[in-house]
Amino acid sequence: MVTQAEMNLITGVSFIVIGALFKLKSRNNLFNKGDSWAYFAIFHGIDEAFDSLKNYSIFSSVKLWFEKGEIIFFALSAIFLIIGTLIVFDIIPPKHELELGLIFQSPFVLLVLIANETTIDVIETARVSIGGFEFSLIALSFGVIPTIPLIIALLINFLQTRRKFKTIGNTKIIGYVIVSMMLTAYAFSELYASTNNNFLLLEIFAIAVVLLFPVEYNLSGESGVQLFVLYHKSGIPVTSIHFNTSIDRDTVNLVTSFLSAIKTLVENELELGELQDIQTDKGTLVLVQLGEFILATLTSSSPKKIKEKLFQISDTLSLTLKDIRPEIVDSAKIDQIDTMIIKQLELQ
Repeated sequence: MVTQAEMNLITGVSFIVIGALFKLKSRNNLFNKGDSWAYFAIFHGIDEAFDSLKNYSIFSSVKLWFEKGEIIFFALSAIFLIIGTLIVFDIIPPKHELELGLIFQSPFVLLVLIANETTIDVIETARVSIGGFEFSLIALSFGVIPTIPLIIALLINFLQTRRKFKTIGNTKIIGYVIVSMMLTAYAFSELYASTNNNFLLLEIFAIAVVLLFPVEYNLSGESGVQLFVLYHKSGIPVTSIHFNTSIDRDTVNLVTSFLSAIKTLVENELELGELQDIQTDKGTLVLVQLGEFILATLTSSSPKKIKEKLFQISDTLSLTLKDIRPEIVDSAKIDQIDTMIIKQLELQ
């Protein structure tokens, strides 16, 4: 019979391995997750390991420090869920997640480090009564509450993607729902993991699915279009859509960096009224001038066919763009432009 301590250790090692696999596979472009998801799993794994080790008599002399470590790493795992939510909502970019997490949680970490044994016992044993049920305060604070906004963010992402791409099947973006369900299972299991080992098994399964499930969507269809970006010739972005989230971040950065500097790089070509396509190792960047704007489309198929399709609607697009000021966001106009381009490229 596996003891609670042994199960905690198995859970901890599993989380660390899952987080490391996620980091090594560099899948941080999925849902714009960023590395925060990997750090969440790794730090939560260390938390579970400390929870296990403190119960062994061999470590009785340093049990207090294992208890402090358990609290600290659980808190750190929670902050990376919050950072993940901010990334999904585009409030912060998916960069320097580790540094941000450590900075945000450093005051709490310091308080735990200097706390005495009585304070640590209060933190670990505090209970909250909700609807007649009692739950661990630390499990609610670091396991459940930080998870709820992330679940909501992913479901909103699903609905927004489904609304924008009305013609696609749900199967292409069902990953949003699956990940949300698994996060819900994780949050639920956190409340009862201390009473039943089966909930720890549920945690392992849920987080493995969340991090390693291939949830990237690909809406490009036969056209092979990976993304399009619409920029004003001054370099100000107007709109962009990634149809295939599995393309690496370097490719996206290459496109956006080039277009940000387009005024100086292709000034002569703009005067001639025609832009030359650009070859990359990920496909061809097809450039079409639309009055004061430039539409860049990265495609892995026939660039000539894509360019012909875009030229067919260039007059209509130019007319729609005529009243757009790049520094002022007009959501209705942008949705109209996105729809026109998607329909013309037959991405559904």
